[in-house]
Amino acid sequence: MNRLQNFLTKRLLLLLVALLVLFFFSTPAEARLFANSNNDDLYARLGVGRGATKDEIKKAFRKITREHHPDMQETHEAKEAAKEYMVKVLQAYKVLSDDIQRQDYDAFGKIPGEAFDSASFTAQEIFEYFHQQSPILSKTHQLESLSVLQRILNFRGNRLFLLQVYDDSCKSCRWFASTWEGLTQSSLVEGVVVEMFRIDAYSTEGPQLLDALGISYKGEIGIYAIIDGKKWAMPHLKTVVSSRSGRNAFTSLLDFVMSFFYDKYIEINSLKVENNNTQDILEWLQEERGSADAVRVLLPPLTVESIALTLSYKYEGVAVVRSVSREALIDFVENHCEQTVEMRGRDGEVIPKPEFIVVSLQQLTRVTDMTSKSIGESKVVMNCSRINVGVSATLSYRKADSFLSDALPPRHPGMANVKYVTGMSLYELCRRHCLLWLRESCVKPPSDTWKSALQGNYKPFSVGYLCLDSEAGLREALATPTPDTLVAIVDGNEYNLHFLLPEPEPSQIARALSNLLSEEQESTPLRLKTPLSLLMTSQSFHLSYMQYFYINSRWIYSLIYPFFSNSYPFLVMFIMHKLLNRFNLLGNNNSSNSNSTNSNGGATAFNTSSATANNGGNRDGSATNSRANKKEVSPFTAADLEAAKDAKGFLLLFFQNGKEEMPALPPITEDSRFTVRLVSPTDPRWDSWLSEQRPQGEETSTGEGSSTEAKEPTVVAIRQGKMKATVKPPNAAMDSWLCDLLDGTITATAPLP
Repeated sequence: MNRLQNFLTKRLLLLLVALLVLFFFSTPAEARLFANSNNDDLYARLGVGRGATKDEIKKAFRKITREHHPDMQETHEAKEAAKEYMVKVLQAYKVLSDDIQRQDYDAFGKIPGEAFDSASFTAQEIFEYFHQQSPILSKTHQLESLSVLQRILNFRGNRLFLLQVYDDSCKSCRWFASTWEGLTQSSLVEGVVVEMFRIDAYSTEGPQLLDALGISYKGEIGIYAIIDGKKWAMPHLKTVVSSRSGRNAFTSLLDFVMSFFYDKYIEINSLKVENNNTQDILEWLQEERGSADAVRVLLPPLTVESIALTLSYKYEGVAVVRSVSREALIDFVENHCEQTVEMRGRDGEVIPKPEFIVVSLQQLTRVTDMTSKSIGESKVVMNCSRINVGVSATLSYRKADSFLSDALPPRHPGMANVKYVTGMSLYELCRRHCLLWLRESCVKPPSDTWKSALQGNYKPFSVGYLCLDSEAGLREALATPTPDTLVAIVDGNEYNLHFLLPEPEPSQIARALSNLLSEEQESTPLRLKTPLSLLMTSQSFHLSYMQYFYINSRWIYSLIYPFFSNSYPFLVMFIMHKLLNRFNLLGNNNSSNSNSTNSNGGATAFNTSSATANNGGNRDGSATNSRANKKEVSPFTAADLEAAKDAKGFLLLFFQNGKEEMPALPPITEDSRFTVRLVSPTDPRWDSWLSEQRPQGEETSTGEGSSTEAKEPTVVAIRQGKMKATVKPPNAAMDSWLCDLLDGTITATAPLP
């Protein structure tokens, strides 16, 4: 009994504790009771806090769908995992973007809806299931920050920034997406000579970015290029989009980009080799060189033509690139330098016509052997010192760039593994965080202490150095406390320079950089009035006056072309009408035809000699119109039947008395498929045959005495080639009967006499 009481007492105590827990923690308990086993925090799925606004939730959702879309994954496993993840993201956004569902979720923690099997659906179907528009995917960067845009506008140098303005609901933007992605395969983009960005016009930051660029978005795609802070709009974009031709779209986009590089393209092909003579190549390699052209690169025409252009821009100030004929360059390498241009496959087979690159690291000189001076002759010994040849089955930009960068000597002594920073390379190095060593002079190699400090692992900071003795503007703006100073840039902000401790100790440097990111230690940066990139020496993007004029003329033409293309058909019609009237090709020029209008104003008579002779005056309007279409008809001969055996079309025989006037022929007889001949009705060969073909009761006499009235002539159509005939019924209209012959409604079946 006591044992039973103790058991019941324990049960009551446990029940009381459970009730107290439910009372004090009612909301979390309800959340756990209503949540299913697969539930997790919807806010965590989108990476936002519970107090996030609708705009913040939408921004996070759009970013996740762009970056983790299943179609952006490479392998099948990655695509399936991305689909499952996308279902969770779409579920979270569906709930949190709706005020009522979000309120219910915050109160009870329940996710409405049943489980969704992502494996049975495509990525597009998953988005449609949740009533969401699939984003327009791209491998290019998404421009979402005013600070990044400002760095783009501040950039000076050989780089073209290509911007696309779009939104996910824009039809022309979605159609143009494949063209945009096609350009990402260019070596210019791979070598970062062209950098591509997209701006979502309807995103949270979109209006601010467009306002800073001075762009008005009207729901249609926009393509713009930025060079040295100046914006250029792509011409003919509306015309290209309206044509809906993918080939025209890509060609126009590529032409727009390449129009800025025309001068450099001409320069690359400026080395003329006459008749594949290697002497022209030798003379170019033997020219004196400066620091800007110490390295000279030769390339034959490659499968990817833009490789030479990309290398020329990337290594400007260090190397000069020229393209010459393949035959001349092979002759130079194999016969002059005695090196082979050969490439073998995996199985040892020789690959025909491999592609190659030639790099000359120093000026070539002629070495003369003076041993034969006594006899007045000198022997020239060919010199190919420091000429490197790289061969590949197909020379891609990555291979050519790797070969050239490995062949180049260090820019300064002792700095082989550290990035040299210029006004152009600063943008690339300091995209996020960077650590810069400001050297007073780069003539001498650095000490081992500084080498060790710069080779440390300071991720996510990129490391580089610059020489103040070649940066007069930067030296004037910076009052460095010591000759060699370390400076950090955080989040790409070139206006704020964080000076570090002068001691080059890797552990101290790492600690100082960590404090900058964590903000554990207050740091007072040096605030610059001018961004660092503009203080450094850099060359502007080279555009000649001719190229500048060409680009502007294309832009002006793009404004005029839509108006001209719409009015062009009407203009041509107007000119043709004037010309036809001028030369009376329409046949209604009153000044060239003697016409007159009768007193009733209803009939117009054309005065011809035949009409005057046969009729002695004007007839009524119908007779006059028939006479206007008359033409000379040749008499029928036996040769016409012989010719009809091998011809096509119809031979029309008009049986008309020679004393009677030939009636006007309808215009359809002008068709090339008709041959018209005039036959006498008294011809004995045809007289009996015509009698057989006429229906009973019809008049058979067609002679002179049979009737004094003008009768319509008998017409026979002979199908040439088949040599069968048919007779026109007397009451059938001539033009209708001839049309029925042409379309096969009436067939010729009667044999010829």
